[in-house]
Amino acid sequence: MRSIGGEEKRTFRWIFRRCKKDFFLINIKKNRLGKLLKSKRKGIK
Repeated sequence: MRSIGGEEKRTFRWIFRRCKKDFFLINIKKNRLGKLLKSKRKGIK
């Protein structure tokens, strides 16, 4: 039972870490898009 729980915890941590990385990358992309949109808006103004 203990080993199975450890495996589950390990996989959960790994998935969480992977999701964190993906979330971080998505945030960076969103920030870049937001900056581009803001710069475009400034250009229009």
